[in-house]
Amino acid sequence: MKNTASILIIFFSAAITSILLDSQAWASNTSDEIIITVQTFDFEPQEVELHLFNKIAQAEPDDMGISKIKTKAHGPAYYNLLSGRNRLEIFLLPGDSLHLELNWSDPSGTVSFSGDRVIENQFLIDKQKVKEDNGWNHFLELYRSEPEDFQRKLDLGLYSIYGLVGELKSEGKADRSFVQMEIQYPGFRTALMAANYVQNHSRFNQVSPEEIDFSEEEAHQSLLKLNNNNVDLLPLPVFREVLELQRNLIWKEQVNQEVYGQGYDVVMEERFRVLVENFKSGEIVEFIKFDFLRFLMRRRGPGDVDSHFACFLSETENPVYIQAMKADLKIWEPILPGKQIPDFAFEKRDGDTIWLSDLRGKMVYIDVWATWCGPCLQEAPHWDKLVEEYSDREIHFLAISLDAVRDPWENMLNSKEMKGIHVYAPGVWESEFARHFNVRGIPRFILIDAEGRVILPQTERPSGNIRERLDRLLKS
Repeated sequence: MKNTASILIIFFSAAITSILLDSQAWASNTSDEIIITVQTFDFEPQEVELHLFNKIAQAEPDDMGISKIKTKAHGPAYYNLLSGRNRLEIFLLPGDSLHLELNWSDPSGTVSFSGDRVIENQFLIDKQKVKEDNGWNHFLELYRSEPEDFQRKLDLGLYSIYGLVGELKSEGKADRSFVQMEIQYPGFRTALMAANYVQNHSRFNQVSPEEIDFSEEEAHQSLLKLNNNNVDLLPLPVFREVLELQRNLIWKEQVNQEVYGQGYDVVMEERFRVLVENFKSGEIVEFIKFDFLRFLMRRRGPGDVDSHFACFLSETENPVYIQAMKADLKIWEPILPGKQIPDFAFEKRDGDTIWLSDLRGKMVYIDVWATWCGPCLQEAPHWDKLVEEYSDREIHFLAISLDAVRDPWENMLNSKEMKGIHVYAPGVWESEFARHFNVRGIPRFILIDAEGRVILPQTERPSGNIRERLDRLLKS
């Protein structure tokens, strides 16, 4: 029998939640700005950025190492402060002013707050420490754990966070909207981790899902039963994660499979129809559409999604959504079809340098991949077949590795007969090429023309219908 402890703990969390929740209204505030000052004691203070769905403000440190951000508020919100690779979550209401003192090398361990929302933001620090102590922040180790150990970590973290929330509520000093959202956090987070356990445990431990003594189906069904129509919870990041996974599970179960193959627009129409049937709140449906369309644009770039993206922008009145989506579009401006591409240098297997301009005179089909990427390796046989089929055509096939180091890439090339032109991108994700083309996920396939201009910043995979596109372009 599959382990059902995860399901019981979700029911337990629901019971605790109902005890903690009350009907007090959200605090109101008429101001529409927030002010954040950050005093850092790092040797070389860096720029500070404020993010919601994307970057909304930034500030350089002055001679005293103080950065000041003053920007429009977006209702009760969880923001992220970023400096370099470091991040700190904060909560603010419209009209708040918050001062932080910290060392960015260890923000959670060194930060102190003054001004507004000190209690709320100290709670977030305490919650982060509880998650750390119970293994929730150690992603690989958590999901590699065997089912009983995984469940133990979930349970201990759940009880500890509920204890923190209970203390926060009993003190009666924190903002009511914040308390209401944090009451929901433990149940949502544990349900998400349980729903993702089998897939991640299988991937990290290289075992079949059938061998894992944990009921993925029950975990999925429990997650689908979570409240998904309370718009007051939309500021809570974990609630938005729940909506995303519910969306994916619902689409998998309910989207008519016959629409696939009938065109992109038909599939999108069917997906949105299913959303309306399953999520009763119009605001929730709007968020899910916003979230999904941004995912498509950020990962795949302009193309098939353009008309749906434009339609959503014309219909929504949410200024946060409009700002985020316009920012996404702006990122792609340098690589829209027809844009000239800068020259980029790559390393060949023998260590010599090859420039992208060396391939001028023929169209170039680019595969951005890595040896650790399962979906990338699944495309490899299709890639090799494609290279063979078009060997006498006016097209180059360029495979760019984003492996962290050269050794795995070289070993794979030496052990397998991999076709096409294979190169390594120094800097990996931060390489000039990856940054210019907004590579955030792989595999990624790109088409450029014989003159070094963008045809498509994201195109079909070798396993898809790329041949139809290539044949059309090669004839033109």
